[in-house]
Amino acid sequence: MSLWTEYSQQTPKGTAGSLFDLTVHTVDSFRNTEADGVLLPGVGVVHGPNPGADIALPAEGTTADKFVGVVMYGGSNELDMKNNLIIPNGYQVSVMRHGRVWVKMAEGDEPSYGDPVYLVTGDDGAGRFTTDAEGGGIPINARIIEVGSNGLAAIELYNQMSTATAGGNA
Repeated sequence: MSLWTEYSQQTPKGTAGSLFDLTVHTVDSFRNTEADGVLLPGVGVVHGPNPGADIALPAEGTTADKFVGVVMYGGSNELDMKNNLIIPNGYQVSVMRHGRVWVKMAEGDEPSYGDPVYLVTGDDGAGRFTTDAEGGGIPINARIIEVGSNGLAAIELYNQMSTATAGGNA
């Protein structure tokens, strides 16, 4: 039987998809078009089949004008019997359009305060964020404001003004 020999008195920084602070922010509701359990809090999403109503993870070739925001951790989400958070297909999801939020960073990314932020597209890590301009992501209007633990960072997400979002749920 093993025993814990090290204890931390500090709470880990942030939770994916949670507010960083209470500064002004905009959160809207969208319908999840991904399969059950694919979409998770703290990832970036783009317009789905019905722009302004649906969201999806970014696919290869997604452009910056399709970016909607970051999936928020919501009180209406439930855990399955194996303690996994499942956001079912068709459920309404809260998405931060602008404000400060904790996000999931790409595997191995090492962000620093003030770094620009890119949304990872394609199959490997789609929806996560990176600070690597050469990493194949699309630039979004955001910057790193705090580095957390367990692959999280807080970003300041500025209004994403584009022709695809300006007339919608803004």
